[in-house]
Amino acid sequence: MSLAAPLHVTADEYLRLEAESAVRHELVGGVLCAMTGATLRHNLVAGAIYSAVRGSALASGCRPYVEGAKLRVGATAGSWAFYYPDVMVVCAPLVDERYETGPCLLVEVLSPSTETVDRREKLGAYLSIPTLGMYVIVDPDHPRLEVHERMGERWVSSILGSGEVVLVPCAGISIPVDDIYRDL
Repeated sequence: MSLAAPLHVTADEYLRLEAESAVRHELVGGVLCAMTGATLRHNLVAGAIYSAVRGSALASGCRPYVEGAKLRVGATAGSWAFYYPDVMVVCAPLVDERYETGPCLLVEVLSPSTETVDRREKLGAYLSIPTLGMYVIVDPDHPRLEVHERMGERWVSSILGSGEVVLVPCAGISIPVDDIYRDL
C-alpha cells in the first residue's frame, strides 16, 4: 500500500498516516521522508548493539528499543520531528504509547543513504533532547564508533575502535566495541 499524503502534515496526521502505511516514514519539518530498507549487515550491527544494552537497560528500569520505535524530538510546532533510531534506551516516563520522547541513549548505524542525515540533521536534533546523555554513530563495516556524550552543559565527541568500550551512564551499560562486530 502506498501512502498518499499532503506535502506538509501535522504530528497527529503523521501518526495516523504512519499507522496505516506499509512503509515507514520519518517526519521532519512537516515533511514525510520514506525510509529505505537496511542491509543485512546494518541489521546485524543494530541487533548486536541492542543485545548488548537490553539486559542492563531492563535491570535499570529503562526501555530498550531496536529500529521500529518512533522518537519524537521537539515539543512545539515547527521544531518537532519523528525519527526511527536504530537503537534507543529510554529511562524517562512514557508520555504516549505511539512514540518515545525522553531517551538517554540513541544509536544510528550508518548506511550510504542515511550517513549525511545521521551526522548533520539527526546530530543537531538529538543533541537538543534534554534527557539524552549519549548519541553513538556506528560504522557497520569497520570497528569505529563516533560517540557524542553530554558532559554537564556541553557535548564531547570521541572516536572509539577495536579494544575499547562504550560506557553509557544512564543505565549502567557497557558495550565492548569488538562485541558489536564479533559475529559479522
